[in-house]
Amino acid sequence: MSPARPDVSEFAPFYAHYIGLVPEAPLLDTLRAQPDAWDRLLQTADVTATYAPGKWTVGQVLTHVADTERVFAFRMLWFGRGGDALPGFDQDTWAGVAAPSSVADGLAAFRTARAATVSVAGSLDAEAWMRTGVASGNPMSARAAGYILAGHVLSHIDVLRERYGLTG
Repeated sequence: MSPARPDVSEFAPFYAHYIGLVPEAPLLDTLRAQPDAWDRLLQTADVTATYAPGKWTVGQVLTHVADTERVFAFRMLWFGRGGDALPGFDQDTWAGVAAPSSVADGLAAFRTARAATVSVAGSLDAEAWMRTGVASGNPMSARAAGYILAGHVLSHIDVLRERYGLTG
């Protein structure tokens, strides 16, 4: 079951950008389709490329997207199953700790994480999608976590095209 777009009371204002990028289509369809778009965009990328000094490499972006996928999929599961509060995570610290040795490794990490996300999303019923908790000190529903994941990938696709010059 794909949930409806979340209400603004279900997530911190920071996430409105991501949720706004998600198309008016069933969320599960969007989540299932994104790995192929991600792969097409990054197939010819250089894992060490960056667009400016001090900015993340393509490899660090790959790590960040896969890590965020894991964190928010867990939030979706946690809140959907009735959990309450979870801590935040520092995306800059995490992205700086590990980067894949190749684009193929980074793509595989995302594809694996997304398959788990789709599995979790498919296990949630209408009531579970509506359950809320707290993440990083802010309210979040299970469905908001799912929409944030879809929008997060779309946002990074835009960044990789606009700033890194990828065209796939």
